Amino acid sequence: MKTFCHLLWWDFVLQFRQRFWLAGLVVTLVWIPLVSSLPPEHANRWVSALLFGDICIIGLMFIAGILFLEKRQGSIYAAMITPLPTSTWILSKVVSLTVLCTLISSTILFFKAGESDWLRVIVAVSLSASFYTLLGLIIASPFSRINNYFICLSLTLMITSIPIYWHLGIIDHFLLWALPSYPTMILLAGCLNNMPPSEFYKATGILLLWIFCAFHLSIKAFHHFISKRKEGLS
Repeated sequence: MKTFCHLLWWDFVLQFRQRFWLAGLVVTLVWIPLVSSLPPEHANRWVSALLFGDICIIGLMFIAGILFLEKRQGSIYAAMITPLPTSTWILSKVVSLTVLCTLISSTILFFKAGESDWLRVIVAVSLSASFYTLLGLIIASPFSRINNYFICLSLTLMITSIPIYWHLGIIDHFLLWALPSYPTMILLAGCLNNMPPSEFYKATGILLLWIFCAFHLSIKAFHHFISKRKEGLS
């Protein structure tokens, strides 16, 4: 636990030095005037979509930025020869970025017209941020340059953004459950609307399963691609 806390603190310091928190602050300040000006009858629907997009982008892009930064500095390869478990390294990244996403989302919602179920907000935002951070780590691991990652990122965003169309009432199909981003959208919508508890808990359970799978896949991706890259440099 002491090692994890030390690693987590270092991740916070690294993110602060690399201006990830400044970027989050800028995003928050940009959205607050818009959110606060929305009429109450439309606020929940559009703010849910806004949070979905923000968490998706922050999770996918920030973890990629951290990964490529540590690749360039070589610190990620040093982690391969330390007794520190890969799962601890990944968990530290997930927790630190989840804290950042939660603070951004909570600040935006504070200025939203109408009430919010803050317990559901914390659950929805933290689980969503955790999943997208892990997904970003999985799809960014094979690339040695961030420019190449952007192509894959664009395709990923196109697919993961499909549930927004369900949220806006444009499409509705049971096959949407095949997308891990669908329970994410349900949770974010549910924390601002009077969604039945059974639906909220169902989406929570499914998203937890996706997080569990993504966590194990991220460990495999780390060992497969990062270790291969390290061997190529040695």
